[in-house]
Amino acid sequence: MTTLYLFGDSITAGYREGAITDALTKRVAVAFPELKIVNAGIPGDTTIDALKRIDQHVLRYEPSYVTVFFGANDVATYNHVSLETYLVNLREIIQWIGKDKVILLGTPYASQKIHGQDHRLEDIKRYSDGARAFAEMNDIPFIDMQTIMLEQSEPETLLQKDGLHFSSAGYELLAAQINVEVAKKVGK
Repeated sequence: MTTLYLFGDSITAGYREGAITDALTKRVAVAFPELKIVNAGIPGDTTIDALKRIDQHVLRYEPSYVTVFFGANDVATYNHVSLETYLVNLREIIQWIGKDKVILLGTPYASQKIHGQDHRLEDIKRYSDGARAFAEMNDIPFIDMQTIMLEQSEPETLLQKDGLHFSSAGYELLAAQINVEVAKKVGK
């Protein structure tokens, strides 16, 4: 069976109002009923954590495709993973999975009203731009979540009250972007 693994942090995990939900998983599964969708998102994870668990949570199952969506915790000043380390970690994650299986997502927007000090917009852009450059050099599909979110008329509505995790509208947008790239991978 063709499998799609959603590998990431709390946003991938569907974190909503203090609990992990199927907010992302169900939106992708509806579009691809023929695929087995597995959510491998863990709240709080950085790319450092991803490397520690990639074998146990992803590779051992030999997935057909994998979305890789980290960065929200890497860029945070309270967790800070340097840009250089973040990019090295992404390269390693993608090498382990295999670039032909990967859809890479850039660091998402965080409310600047709430998180302007710990998720600075310019830092989010640098992390996302670095991931994009790597994706382009290696012919890997890339979803620039920060830019896509900021292009919306009211980007704050894509976030929950905490200003970091996605609202229902945010998950609709995220799933729509993922679904476009998955359709290309599966030839739909």
